[in-house]
Amino acid sequence: MILTGVEADALLDTGSTTSAITPRIAKELGLRQRGKRPLGSAQGLGQAERYLFRVGLRTPADVPTFLFLFDEVSGFELSDSFQLDALIGMDILKQCDFSMSRTGTCSLTFG
Repeated sequence: MILTGVEADALLDTGSTTSAITPRIAKELGLRQRGKRPLGSAQGLGQAERYLFRVGLRTPADVPTFLFLFDEVSGFELSDSFQLDALIGMDILKQCDFSMSRTGTCSLTFG
């Protein structure tokens, strides 16, 4: 199996049950559309295209390490107006430990 990847800026969204990517990322990865499904969001109920993809996370660039690759998820397509490349929802985050201090320092532990 050959893995391909695209580095992307993502929002960690504990209020989203599902992860998502922009059409640009889907195109760069050569992903196939899986059909539209109902999606509830802050904007209301609508239809969103679905893709199957895997999310990989790594530690900060100054620490040599391997990429941690999560199992494949069925995520949705973000609108082109979304300001980041991806959204990481609870389908991925529930496999991690997340903490935030009172000073705003955050930590995400996975693997």
